[in-house]
Amino acid sequence: MAYLDGNGEPTLGVFANDTSLIPAGDARLTVRHAAAAPIVDILVDGEPALVALSNGEEQATDIEEGTYSTSVAPAGSTSPILGPAELTLAAGTSSIVYAVGSADDESLELLVQSIDGLAAPPSGIPAGTSGLLGATGFPAWATASLVISAMVALISIVALRRARTTPHESA
Repeated sequence: MAYLDGNGEPTLGVFANDTSLIPAGDARLTVRHAAAAPIVDILVDGEPALVALSNGEEQATDIEEGTYSTSVAPAGSTSPILGPAELTLAAGTSSIVYAVGSADDESLELLVQSIDGLAAPPSGIPAGTSGLLGATGFPAWATASLVISAMVALISIVALRRARTTPHESA
């Protein structure tokens, strides 16, 4: 990549894209400092998420998918020199943000590159623990139904045997 070094001089650098799997439900945020600007912190929703990022370097973090307010501030500060900008991070996607331009010339801007299809399969599916599946074991209503059916069958057998052994009266 061609960019400005910390002194505003043109330079070349190489950044390798991390295409490793991202945990289910998360996105990857990578920030590459390619601007003529001091060492910076990357603020996500006003809080430092990536700190002490120097020109020509990158930092990354896996973060829950969502839309975030992002900005760039001098290291140790929360006063942005760039941003805030809304950044939507989709699950399984690596969003690579480049800070480019010059702080002295007030030409700083953000460029975003996305790599899709990096979602790792979930390790399980949360099903809860509220007991909606019921207790383990044989249900009481089924037990009662079996007992009643067995009693009806027994009474029927006894009645049939008595009917066979009782002499019939003829009229």
